Amino acid sequence: MAPDRYPYLDKCGDRYRIESVSAEEASEITKRTNEAAKFQAKKIIRMPHAIKNLKTHVIQDFGFKVVLVDPPMREFEGEKILDIDMQKLSELVMDLLLVSPERLTGSQARFIRKKLRVTQEQMASDLGRSQPNIAADEAKGNEPAFDQDTTQLAVKLYFLKKRRSQLIHDHKHAKILDLPLEDLILPASEYRDPRSSFVVEKEALAQAS
Repeated sequence: MAPDRYPYLDKCGDRYRIESVSAEEASEITKRTNEAAKFQAKKIIRMPHAIKNLKTHVIQDFGFKVVLVDPPMREFEGEKILDIDMQKLSELVMDLLLVSPERLTGSQARFIRKKLRVTQEQMASDLGRSQPNIAADEAKGNEPAFDQDTTQLAVKLYFLKKRRSQLIHDHKHAKILDLPLEDLILPASEYRDPRSSFVVEKEALAQAS
């Protein structure tokens, strides 16, 4: 069942604030024709990257650096450890990567492909590419994979469709099921180079607790 309220990221000058909107309001936001409004609407399940003066925790469990902003912690044998379901976190990171305006790196593409239980051969066949080509892109590590933005768009769209099918098959729910594909994906021209680490904000982390 879809949630009653949706987090909406609103930009005020150089600051961001999180507001809560109804399903009807969220639907209206996604239907606006103004390009700037469309970009804001797509941020319904995106979070900002302003993390100054906040507690952070860095993990490398997924093959690339992920910065968790103010994550929940608990005491264990006198030490503070993450109080997070790592399986849920891995799925959350995957979903955020798929709707991020940043280009996927080789390591991130490999992580998503494996999470979706897709082989390099299957992915190559589905996208009309060769297996060595997919392997070469994944081997780029922390560098952007897929040289052309149109290829990035095709790969993200392919992964999104696989992810949605996986959720339905596994009888699970995630926010990427609540919006049409066209409202989850950016035009190829709007992609930007990835940062050195992928940031997951505190508000999003609540989904992995």
